[in-house]
Amino acid sequence: MKKSTAQHHLDGTYRADRHGEDNIPTGTPRPSRKLSEAAQAHFDRLADMLTSHKLCSSVDGDALTILAESWEIYDLAQEQISEHGIIAISAKDLPYPAPWLGARNKAWEQILKLMRRFGMTPTDRTGIDCGVDEEDDEFEALFKRSLQ
Repeated sequence: MKKSTAQHHLDGTYRADRHGEDNIPTGTPRPSRKLSEAAQAHFDRLADMLTSHKLCSSVDGDALTILAESWEIYDLAQEQISEHGIIAISAKDLPYPAPWLGARNKAWEQILKLMRRFGMTPTDRTGIDCGVDEEDDEFEALFKRSLQ
């Protein structure tokens, strides 16, 4: 993983001729389209958390929009699975995997891909200096909640 300019400064390895300055835009991301109430809540929560740790900026609205919508799909599918189970019964009385199971699993794949892009998993945060004590790490709490 490429070190940021800030990390080079901290490590004492910064060289102006080699590292220059990071040209990362600042600002809070905005959704790229109108979101449902639930997706907007996910978007706001994620944008606040990531922005406060300087892990996203104004150019990340599209990716966060997809992440928020995927999280909503995951939540909706999980509600259906919790209510109806993972096995459905056909008209001929044969069991088959419930359709919501596939939707939930696909949404989780999308969530995980985007979480990794933003350094939201423990492995992907390796080498990212967020300036946060591990004891107060909101990402850990988010990750643990997502597994419940």
